[in-house]
Amino acid sequence: NGDKPMALKTPSEPTIFVDNRSMGDSITLKLGAAALVCILDEGDFAFWGLNPINGDPIFIGVEHKTVRALIGDIQSKRIMAQAERMATTYQRYWLMLMDDHPWKVDQDGFICWIARRQGKTEWESSRFLYSALDNFLVGIQERGMRLKVVESDLQAARSILNLYSYYQKRPNEHDMTGADYQAFSWDGRVSLRRKVASQVEGIGYVKSRGFEDVF
Repeated sequence: NGDKPMALKTPSEPTIFVDNRSMGDSITLKLGAAALVCILDEGDFAFWGLNPINGDPIFIGVEHKTVRALIGDIQSKRIMAQAERMATTYQRYWLMLMDDHPWKVDQDGFICWIARRQGKTEWESSRFLYSALDNFLVGIQERGMRLKVVESDLQAARSILNLYSYYQKRPNEHDMTGADYQAFSWDGRVSLRRKVASQVEGIGYVKSRGFEDVF
């Protein structure tokens, strides 16, 4: 219910909550034993994890949509209401965009889909501007929703499992560059002293870290 973390099935088995409306779809089946079908207030997938900055428990949600469905929801404004509800339900929330069908942008800037008529395949305009889709995706990310683009159900399932694995780590366990490198501990902010030092001739951004450590 979003008030407190729910226990894992076993200490070694992940628990990813799947909304019952997605119970029989291919992504859920590919999640295998990790999937626990339930009723989610918002989103298609959810799980508990740890804040990678301070280690606090957080609830993470994923809304899954095809590009075509997203465009329909933008036109009806349904996605905006969904995004607002996701923001109140989860501390981290993602839009997983399924880009699994061919599409292109025509000379007028409209998105076109593949259509089949009388045994022939041709491009059909959606009459929806690519710039509108692009602006929407930028806008929701500015408002806190994160974006992942996948091309198949298998990639989507693996991406959800990867998200789960990422958010199970404590802050000092994160390593975003590989096993041979030190843990990734940057909190996303650049200090004022480093900003100033990076502007000094001969120092630059990389050497400014050493300047910050010394002073």
